[in-house]
Amino acid sequence: MRDTRAAKRYAKALFEMALECGIEREIYDDLQAALARLESMPPVKSYVEQPFVPAAAKRRAIEVALNGVVSDAALDFLRVLVARDRADQLDAITVEYWRLWLAQQGIETARVTSAVPLKPEETAELLRSLSRVTGSRVQIEATVDPGIIGGVIAIVGDRVWDGSVRGSLSRLRAEMKAQDVVGRLRASRG
Repeated sequence: MRDTRAAKRYAKALFEMALECGIEREIYDDLQAALARLESMPPVKSYVEQPFVPAAAKRRAIEVALNGVVSDAALDFLRVLVARDRADQLDAITVEYWRLWLAQQGIETARVTSAVPLKPEETAELLRSLSRVTGSRVQIEATVDPGIIGGVIAIVGDRVWDGSVRGSLSRLRAEMKAQDVVGRLRASRG
């Protein structure tokens, strides 16, 4: 089970160190490279994530797998993760690190859900609209959910814009229920 609080703490500590050294983006690239390399080596990834494997053995596996792939600073961080039995948190740490980097750059992430994949021109228009209403530069993380029927749902931070057909139907149903439309229709029939 993933401990997102721990991932956030590790990401924050790593980001602060990288910020002090002026290597924020380089460290992110190293984290991505480490993830890609470990994903391409499932036995090594599984080995370093096992709690019963001694830390020294995990450290050696990480060093062999990632030496020359990532910077010394990133490798040192990965050694800390292995020593503290947090290697299974690397993907969550990388995601959180990226969020910190985006925030430092003044970029907000918009999680956008649509019923069908957005066309490039729709994505561009949505980016302009979200940037205008948030007052920030925005990056879109798009997902597709046919269950919303049509339209889009955009979430930026704690703000939600629900322009989906499902959302509209739900709001209409709630309004009709609040006004007891069904009860009045039944009463008028009989």
